[in-house]
Amino acid sequence: FIFSSQRILKQELIMAKKVLSIVVPAFNEEDAIKSTIERMLEARGNIIRETDIDEVELIVVNDGSSDNTAKITGEFASSGEVQLLSFEKNRGYGAAIKEGFSRAKGDYLGFFDADGTCDPNFFIKLYNVLKKEDAQISVGSRMHKDSSMPLVRTIGNSLYVRLINLLWRTRITDSASGMRLLDRKVLEEVYPLPDGLHFTPVMTCKALSCDGLKIVEIPMPYKERKGRSKLNVAKDGYRFLMTILELGFSYRPFAFFGTIGVFFIVVAAFYSVSVISHYARYRSISDEMIYRIIAVVAAVVVGSILFFVNLIMQDFIACIKNKKLTFEKSGNGALRRMTNPRNIILCGVVFLALSLAIGAGSLFEYIATGKISQHWIYTMACAFLLIEGTIIFIFGIAQNIIHVYKNKI
Repeated sequence: FIFSSQRILKQELIMAKKVLSIVVPAFNEEDAIKSTIERMLEARGNIIRETDIDEVELIVVNDGSSDNTAKITGEFASSGEVQLLSFEKNRGYGAAIKEGFSRAKGDYLGFFDADGTCDPNFFIKLYNVLKKEDAQISVGSRMHKDSSMPLVRTIGNSLYVRLINLLWRTRITDSASGMRLLDRKVLEEVYPLPDGLHFTPVMTCKALSCDGLKIVEIPMPYKERKGRSKLNVAKDGYRFLMTILELGFSYRPFAFFGTIGVFFIVVAAFYSVSVISHYARYRSISDEMIYRIIAVVAAVVVGSILFFVNLIMQDFIACIKNKKLTFEKSGNGALRRMTNPRNIILCGVVFLALSLAIGAGSLFEYIATGKISQHWIYTMACAFLLIEGTIIFIFGIAQNIIHVYKNKI
């Protein structure tokens, strides 16, 4: 009984240990890998002394290097100082980090580049700020005046950051930093992640899209790299941009469709003021106004399509995440009724009925005589109500399908 109790106590103590696993992806980094590992081994003791971390695990992932990266790392691995994982072929920056994460035993996961640009002692600040701010991801930001980041990459990163901040309404400073620390539980939220160099901006965008997930940034020392960079500014820059836009479409539809849709509707309202005021004053619509009215109708139709597409996408995402749909989130009774799928369908039917009522006479007249004597504004109103009613009706049906499906899962 005593021996059994001691064994259980020992197991509980092991389980209670706080372990930080640090993954270093390395592809043809023979110029820097030795000094990077040596600096990491020196930093290991500092991390344990200056945080409540009990153990630091170091994992180097050789990503199919054709130089001496694996050989140099192997010398450290043979003594048990680091763990070496090797790919036969190059699989990508993100693939190396994910493989390291899958083999890591720590509850906290960190990674940094093997090129000598980052100081491993900075994990002390990353960990401490993570705990202090009750965050799930801490990032070392390279975007400051003392950073040695090349100018072209600084400009590119600044553009990506501005785009991300616009779409996600946040204030991050570095979208692609290669030095981060995260709670292992975060992986469930941000996976899947890509294998390539766009691993970090995708992680940033996905993390920003997760409710309740907090990211903190702190400026970090950043030096010029040793050896040749693997980043292709044109190719990888384009991939970064497309990735951010793709995730923006997927996770932040209102930033694209909703905003543009509202813009078109506002433009339509602005251009319709003169038409409405003219009719209110003279009780007539002049023929020269036809172009303005066509523009107003087109803007309203395009704007409503974009706005409704945005709402459908938001409800689809909410359905996947098992969260409240648009009309379910409304606390206002009137607004809740207005956005209810059944009421939207009814609104579409009313628009279609009005279109039929306005245009029926002209339609029968045209069939009987081949001519239409009614003023063109009625034909325009009939077409507008027909198109808008169809859009509203289809949106209501689509939203109702999502609602039914959500309640069944």
